Amino acid sequence: MTREQREELQALLPEGRIVFDEPMSRHSTMGVGGPAEAYVMVADEGELTRIIEWADEQGIEYCFWGAGSNVLVRDKGLRGLVIGLGDGFDYIEMDREDVDRVYVSVGAAVSTTHLVRWCVGRGLSGVEPLAGIPGTVGGNILTNAGTAQGNISDAVEELTIVNRERRVLTIRKAALRFEYRQLKLPRTAAVIRCLLRLGRDDPKAVAGRVQEIQKGRWESQPQGVRSLGCVFRNPGKTSAGMLIEDAGLKDVRIGGARVSSVHANFIVNEGGATSKDVIVLMSLIRDRVKQQSGISLEPEIKIVGKR
Repeated sequence: MTREQREELQALLPEGRIVFDEPMSRHSTMGVGGPAEAYVMVADEGELTRIIEWADEQGIEYCFWGAGSNVLVRDKGLRGLVIGLGDGFDYIEMDREDVDRVYVSVGAAVSTTHLVRWCVGRGLSGVEPLAGIPGTVGGNILTNAGTAQGNISDAVEELTIVNRERRVLTIRKAALRFEYRQLKLPRTAAVIRCLLRLGRDDPKAVAGRVQEIQKGRWESQPQGVRSLGCVFRNPGKTSAGMLIEDAGLKDVRIGGARVSSVHANFIVNEGGATSKDVIVLMSLIRDRVKQQSGISLEPEIKIVGKR
C-alpha cells in the first residue's frame, strides 16, 4: 500500500482499529507468522462493508481472520488487509423455538468455548463435539471443525455472509457445501453469523457429555503448549497421527518446532519457532510417511502469505 492509501484507510475507522505491519504471530495460537500489511478490526456490518468496498476500489487484497487456530502465515507476512470481526459480531441470542428444537443466532466472533458453555448452562444439545476446540465460531464453520462425535455443520441451520459485492446473504443448510474440515465458500466472503438448530436436554446430561469429550482431548492431545491443532487430515479411516508415529517422527524437531510427543499430528512451538520451521517439518513428515506407508498426507491447516 502507498502512503496515501494508508492515510485513506486510517480515515475510514476510529483510531486504534487499524495497525500497520502487525506481526501475525500476535494473532496465532502457535505464535508464529510474519507481518500483515494492515490489520483491521471492524465493529459491525457497516464498517465491514465500508472496508471491503474501499479495498475493492483500490485493488487491494484482503482476507478475514478469526483466532488463528488453524492458519499458518509465512514469515514474509501477508499483503493487503487482514480483517478481524469485533464486538458487533460477538453475541449469542435465542431466535425461536418449537416443541423439541431451539434455534440460536450466533455471531462469527464468538469463541467456540463460550458457545459450548452457554449451551451447557441452558440444557441445549448439539455442540458438545466442539468441546475443547479453540477458535471462533466463524473460523470453525469455515473449517467444519469437529471430532469423531460430530462436526459443527451438524448443528448449522443457516449461515449469513457478506460477499464481495457487499450484499448480506443468508444461505440455508441445504445450499451449503460442507466437506471434511472445510466449507466451500469464496475466499472474499465473510461469515458474520449462523443459526444453530439445537435440541433440549438436561443440563447435567449435556455437561456430562462435554466433560467426557474434553477429558478425551486432554488425555490424547498436548496441553499448555502453542500449536495449530491437527496439522494433517486423516486419510480415510486411517489416523494421520498414527502414520506419523509409525514413521518414527514423534519428538522430531526443526528449529523451535517439534512434533508432539503426546500426539504426532500436532506440531508445537517450543519457543522461537518460525513458520519456516513448521513448513520444513511438515515437508519432512510428508516425505517420511510417504516412504513408510505409501500414503500422501494432505494439510488440514492452511498456509498463507508471501513466499
